[in-house]
This record gives sequence, structure tokens and C-alpha cells, in this order.
Amino acid sequence: MTEFKTQTGRIAAPACRVFEVLSDWNQLEKIKEKIPESKLRGLEFDADSCRFVIDSYGVGEIALCISERNPCSVIKIKAEQSPIDFNAIISIEEENPEVCLLTIGLEAALPFMLKHILSPSIQTGLDKILNLLTEYSY
Repeated sequence: MTEFKTQTGRIAAPACRVFEVLSDWNQLEKIKEKIPESKLRGLEFDADSCRFVIDSYGVGEIALCISERNPCSVIKIKAEQSPIDFNAIISIEEENPEVCLLTIGLEAALPFMLKHILSPSIQTGLDKILNLLTEYSY
């Protein structure tokens, strides 16, 4: 498995509030319009899962689900449908009662021949997700 991790993002909101929002994917409705259709299309979701299509590199349809929630601290996500098997972890840490820190980690089973081609795009995508989440108004 190839591991990716974002820098730590700082959010001006309590950890438990951020967890409440990020652990219920119905909340994606509020950020849906900020995601360019050219990058990700057909976004559908419910509280525990989401589906979308990525046309880059011929990725196709991706289906994700939340596999575990640890209140106010961790959300684990697994790929249910993807050309590459992967799992992600969103870690939320309370810095103080009004501020929390957020990191996103991802483990992907990248074939050796694709690792060097896809790794930069995966890291860039994770960093953009982190930026989107840290700019969101919780």
C-alpha cells in the first residue's frame, strides 16, 4: 500500500462540531457547488456513502462509504467501488475548545507501474480536499 498524508489544517471550530459535519455526508450538499464539474461529476450521497465519476486518467465511477466513526476524532472511509483499492482516514484533533486540527491520510494499492504517475495527482487531490474542508464554515 502506498501512503499519502496531508499537512495539518487548522479549523476555527470545535472538534466535535467538525466531526458532526464531516461524519454525515448529507452535509456535502453545502459544498457541492464548490467542486468543479470538470473534476468530479455525478456526485450523489447519503449520510454514510457517496458516488461520483472522475474522468481523469480514465478512473470512472468511485463509491465510498464511512466504515467507522470515533466521535469527535476519527472518520474512516473505504472504497466500495474503485479501480484501485484504498482507505482514507480523517483525523480531527482538538487544539483548544474553539479550534481543531484536521489531517487526511490515504492508503492505496497502487500498481508499481502507476505509482509514479498517479501519486502526484492523488496528493494534490487530498491537499485540495483539505483546503476545502478548512475553508468551510462549520
